[in-house]
Amino acid sequence: MQPVKSHRIESIDLLRGFVMVLMLLDHVRDYFHFGNISANLNPLDPDESSWPVYLTRWITHLCAPTFVALAGISIFLQLEKTRQKPGYSLSTFLLTRGIWFIFLELTVVNFAWSFDPSFQFSFLQVIWAIGISMVCMSFLIHLPWKLAFGLGILITVLHNMTDAFEPEAIDPTGILWAFLHQGGKLSLGGERLLYVAYPFVPWLGIMLLGFGAGPLFLASTNALNRAKTLKIAGLTLLASFFGLRVFNNFGDPNPWKSEPGSRPFWFEFFDVDKYPPSLLYSLATLGIGCFLLVYFENFQKPFRRVFLVFGRVPFFYYVLHLYLIHILALLTFFIRGGKWTEINFTINFGGIPPGYDFGIAGVYGFWLLCLILLFPVCAWFEKVK
Repeated sequence: MQPVKSHRIESIDLLRGFVMVLMLLDHVRDYFHFGNISANLNPLDPDESSWPVYLTRWITHLCAPTFVALAGISIFLQLEKTRQKPGYSLSTFLLTRGIWFIFLELTVVNFAWSFDPSFQFSFLQVIWAIGISMVCMSFLIHLPWKLAFGLGILITVLHNMTDAFEPEAIDPTGILWAFLHQGGKLSLGGERLLYVAYPFVPWLGIMLLGFGAGPLFLASTNALNRAKTLKIAGLTLLASFFGLRVFNNFGDPNPWKSEPGSRPFWFEFFDVDKYPPSLLYSLATLGIGCFLLVYFENFQKPFRRVFLVFGRVPFFYYVLHLYLIHILALLTFFIRGGKWTEINFTINFGGIPPGYDFGIAGVYGFWLLCLILLFPVCAWFEKVK
């Protein structure tokens, strides 16, 4: 399918590219920071973190929900275009593309994280969540638009009501529930483990929300009306977040506990659950995303080309950035005197072990280096694509 070249669609590409730049920062932190995967520290814990680390981690919360919601918008726009293409089946495309994404998550993407050819420890993360949501969308696109949008709202608002349901992981119900909502580690026999980091039902809800927002991005929609609607939606979502979080009794499984106004309180107040994405997490991130869509509608700053390139080749960028970060982390480790035996690939995915890692300033330095290295390759691939 030929991309629709319009300023309207470019705003979506710009935002997608922007959040992918943020995603790179988070993954660089995973491998290079002294609080990385190998150290198993929580960057959002007031006892283990600092404000620079906390904010570095928190802003990257925008990535996955924004990317999934934009995928939903794109599906709606594709559906509108295919109505004019007899013989083309968007359902078939979504079904096959979704299955392909799941396969790539379990192979190419998992190997990028671990460099472990035995795949002893596998993750199901955002690519899996997008893939399985696409499979579901291959059926749901046949629902009336308002019904699909309403389903997305219901899933997002109500799914935390099932948090208390925690069946045993070894039971068939528990295994199914891990994929649907709970997440967690599943044994594949022997020492092989599968970690469901992104149980997909809440992410499907976010994709349906994006699908429901699709009409705002049709060519027939006035730009001023689109911006007004997005601003109202953003304010509503953020106001709902603050209102619910203050009362501290609904929308997230982790209520704040510290004295209001204290440093631990602010850490806890904004530390909302991503695994799976809670209602409060979705309200905060999608609320900010609405305002970013308005901002990128008329974005003409120097980094416009960078965001457009990354936003137009998202999966290529995603795979490439994982391999680049992991290779740079290992090279840095060995240059500084590290030994191969000090890395447990099946546990910490090759993140730099303690003693060879970097502070937050080093993380930002490697982040900029990766952006510089990624841009020309992605720009080349955009032209080839």
